[in-house]
Amino acid sequence: DCPGLVFPNFTSTRAEMVCNGVLPIDTLKDWIGPASYIALRIPKQVFESVYKIHIDFTNPTGSQILQAYSKHRGYMTGRGLPDEARGAKIILKDLVAGKLLYCHLPPDYDKEKYKNVI
Repeated sequence: DCPGLVFPNFTSTRAEMVCNGVLPIDTLKDWIGPASYIALRIPKQVFESVYKIHIDFTNPTGSQILQAYSKHRGYMTGRGLPDEARGAKIILKDLVAGKLLYCHLPPDYDKEKYKNVI
């Protein structure tokens, strides 16, 4: 018998749990945290190549990525602004599904030993 969903205690924020697929994206009300989280970890070139968008900033924030994506897809609010919430849900679902790939090296990675690999 399972006691139910057990949340991991090693993640530090709710944004990480959303990005790791622990918390549901459809009921998400705060999309700024997860969007900022993935903007720090995934290079802008990945967003540009996967979604065929152009981001004008060197180190874009989550909001800037969402604005570029929403403008490109035509997602606008009633006031004529990019619908960042709608774009965030789609991008976060793509992240959880594996369309956006985020990989990092192990902590004990030796750059000198494996210099020809990366």
